[in-house]
Amino acid sequence: MNALLYVLWVYSLYKITKHNSGVLMGLAMLYPIMDMASAGWIATTLNYFWPLVLGTYSFVAIDKVIAGKHVKFYEIVLSIVAAVIAIDVEQYVVLHIMCLGMIMAYLLMKKDYAKNKFAIVIVHFTIACANFLFIITCPGNEARRLVEMHDHMQDFDKLSLFDKLIYGYNTTISGFLSQMCLLFLVFLFVIFACVVKKAEDGTNRNWIMPISAFPIALAAIVSVGNIFRNGYFTKFSNALSQGEVINSTNWNKPINYIIFSLYAFFTISIVFSIIYIFDDISVGSVHGMLFLCSVLVRMIIGFSPTLYASERRTFCFSYGMVLYLLIVLLKEMRLSFSDYEKKRSGYLLFGISCIFVLEMVTRICGKY
Repeated sequence: MNALLYVLWVYSLYKITKHNSGVLMGLAMLYPIMDMASAGWIATTLNYFWPLVLGTYSFVAIDKVIAGKHVKFYEIVLSIVAAVIAIDVEQYVVLHIMCLGMIMAYLLMKKDYAKNKFAIVIVHFTIACANFLFIITCPGNEARRLVEMHDHMQDFDKLSLFDKLIYGYNTTISGFLSQMCLLFLVFLFVIFACVVKKAEDGTNRNWIMPISAFPIALAAIVSVGNIFRNGYFTKFSNALSQGEVINSTNWNKPINYIIFSLYAFFTISIVFSIIYIFDDISVGSVHGMLFLCSVLVRMIIGFSPTLYASERRTFCFSYGMVLYLLIVLLKEMRLSFSDYEKKRSGYLLFGISCIFVLEMVTRICGKY
């Protein structure tokens, strides 16, 4: 069944992005499906992977309507049914609402007030908001929270709203850096390659190049630090990987403030780079905000006492959004790159991938 869901995921991405189906399948295989093994395959795939796939499929009909294409009635029904199933998960319902909000903002920026376009978005938005209210007010969820708080994080109720946001943010960015997901690595590389190509004419080259290179540099520091396990370099790499939150016991350690600042610049660098890549600033802004959505959808785990018990599976929706953005950026690359530049970029990516594979092997061997 999961194999069929994988096919549906690729089909949905193909219908939305119109990219080569073979390339899409290859990119989808970069998703770290082993993350679904962290709490039992059936439970984890039902709670994470299935909502991701069905949620993606629900946007197929929305995309057709936004593009001004004819949509059959059964497609709208299937879109709503898929969304209803997907938004039953806390993380995905937040992502669904944010994506719909981005679509409405884009339509308003373009001054496109077509009733049929807003109608389908508003229907989805209303259903998602209603389900979100049900989730946060459901007595069963409150009972589960108390049990999980007792089992995993007994000081959870003492955390302020700001503390929970910081916990969520730090564990999200440290997870992006420490997990060394090949999908995310390719995403960072493609961003940098597109920025290099766009800046060939010298426009804004002096500031955008260092900004776009920063995320790859930070990921490389973590990777190299895991290979060479000694000295201050490794300590700094470990600090980046752990994402320790500033509290009353470590507030006087400068390294924690430095790490948080690097996390913030890491996020801002990716957003600005994505915006820079697109000629249409409104399109670039939407896609930059979509990356922020991928961060926010993992950040909300900071509001759960299972923050440290949920492991990598909670990155499922973030990686799903990263995959979509990667496909869009590859389309931009295909339009602007020559055949030679595509080949050269492929060789470079292969070399970087080998380095990160070596890092992962080193990490695994270090446990035995």
